Amino acid sequence: MDASLKLINLRKSLVKFFKDSLITIEGLSVVFDEWIPEFVETDTSNDAWVSINFARPNFGRVSTIDVVIFIRTRKDLEGWDNNRLYDKVMNYLVSSDSDRKVVTLYNTEVTPWVAIGGVSFYLRSGDMGEEEMDLTNISIINLQATWGAKL
Repeated sequence: MDASLKLINLRKSLVKFFKDSLITIEGLSVVFDEWIPEFVETDTSNDAWVSINFARPNFGRVSTIDVVIFIRTRKDLEGWDNNRLYDKVMNYLVSSDSDRKVVTLYNTEVTPWVAIGGVSFYLRSGDMGEEEMDLTNISIINLQATWGAKL
């Protein structure tokens, strides 16, 4: 199977992108594939976090995977912190010179990793301003990641 069709390469490439941008550069608290992270109930000192989830991969010449990003803030009655966090995340997903952002797809099964293509993000929808029972504000960004693969 071609490296561009392997889920492990896609997920590791996307996680690298989000870690490099949101954790390393922005210093945000980010979790992957946890719709509701464990620390939500145990660590009440964490007032803002981003949960990035991957779902429904579809492989073909043009392959896709859904990326659902939850942005949550606590102690943020009017949601201003949530809005600022939403804007920070969106800054990495939308290119200033086009409607899509392209990130590197790597073959992660070799050392060092080798670039084998690019993954584009397309914004499907965004929901803002919801509030959960514990007064946590939540915004949702729904993306589709698309890349060319070799069959």
